[in-house]
Amino acid sequence: MAYCWTPDSGLPFSDEFKEQAAEWRSELEAITERIAPQDFLKTLADNISTGGSIFFREAFYEFISRQSEPKIQSAVLLMGRLAQREDKNLKRFHAILANPLLRKDLFGF
Repeated sequence: MAYCWTPDSGLPFSDEFKEQAAEWRSELEAITERIAPQDFLKTLADNISTGGSIFFREAFYEFISRQSEPKIQSAVLLMGRLAQREDKNLKRFHAILANPLLRKDLFGF
């Protein structure tokens, strides 16, 4: 549902979803480490595969094209942390990252 959301879609989100997104935003804002340019693609691919999940093609290429931006790097690092924690909502996180309008609304980028 998160992937299909638009501001005028009328799709409601549960309180649980909103709380989870707020927690992720806090985690994203707390990440200060950065990924070296030569390591970005490998880190992105590793973090996707570690979670045993899929990632949306458009988001994959967008993240590569914006790889020098701190918020993009934080999202990639958090993706890896969620995968390592075996977070049951990793697919939801991927869906939010893949929807630029929702990502901007929830995470600010």
